[in-house]
This record gives sequence, C-alpha cells and structure tokens, in this order.
Amino acid sequence: MSSKYQIAIPTIGKVAPLKELFIFELANIPFLVGKEPYIAGTGSYERAILLPGFLAALSLGIGVMQSGIFLEVILIALGFILLGAAACWVPYRNRLLSTQGKIIQGRIIESDEYRKNLGSVKVPVLPVRVTSYGWEFSALCAFRTPEGKVISHRRRAIRNDLVEKTTVDGTPVIVLYRNDHHYKIL
Repeated sequence: MSSKYQIAIPTIGKVAPLKELFIFELANIPFLVGKEPYIAGTGSYERAILLPGFLAALSLGIGVMQSGIFLEVILIALGFILLGAAACWVPYRNRLLSTQGKIIQGRIIESDEYRKNLGSVKVPVLPVRVTSYGWEFSALCAFRTPEGKVISHRRRAIRNDLVEKTTVDGTPVIVLYRNDHHYKIL
C-alpha cells in the first residue's frame, strides 16, 4: 500500500493515512481512494437474478406444456423467483451502503489470530488428502456513530499476509456507516 492515499474521516475531522488503518478486505482499497463506486462484494444484482429467472421461466414453460402438474411447477417457479430475490439482496444492500453511507473511524478493541483449516481435497490417484490452511484474523471493533452511540462488532477475515505480524489493540479501522443496523467494517 502506498502512503500517498489519504482518507477523510468526517466524524473526527482529521485525515488518517491509509497505511495506518487496518483494512479487513484489501479489495476495498479502490473504493476508499475513490477509484471504485462500490465496496467489494457488491457484484451485480442484475446478473444475480438471471439464472433463477431463467429457471423460473423454464419451469413455467414446462408446466404449460405438461398437463396435470401445473400447480407443482408454479410452486417450483415461485421458489426460483424467491431464490433470485435472496441472491439480489446482499449486492443491493452493499450498493445502498456504498452510495448512502458515511466513512467513520473505529478502533480494534481486541484481536485474535490463528491458523484455520480451509478444507481438504482428496487426490484422485493417490490415497492422500491435501489440506489448505489460511490465517484467520478476528477483531472486536468499536466505533461511535454520528449520533454519539457506541457500537461494537466482531469482524473476521482470512489474511495470509498477517502471519508474522501483530495487530495492536487500538489500531484504527474504517467503518462505512448508514444507520445503526446497516454498516460494514471495511
């Protein structure tokens, strides 16, 4: 990370260098420096509805052609439509947070770091399993809302670049805040 980027923290009225902040998802750096309009993981909710919408239309088409199973097909199509709506919910909320949220500063209160088993895969030819490990960083963070309320939240991330590093309690973090129920520690 370059130290030339600065982030304005409007609630405390000072500018913190990006290199002094702890960022859980490094993919959020382009958003923080103004190169991306949305936070990481926003995706396209327009594309998220395509597959469930196609499957719903396909099942309705099959139901029209078949006689006697129309009610079951309608229920299946409704299930696909609900699946599509659920797939669109998280990207929609992230876009809403990106456009209407305020950047405020919080602090790490306590942190834990440990090696985590990410899963294992059996090698097809040999009687061997290959296990993958990652470095999970977990931190309890707290921040003060613009209304003065203090909110604490535990955030976890797989960060293999932190294996030999320690994070000190009190390290500043960035919070994208919309309201007391809609925020994300970046």
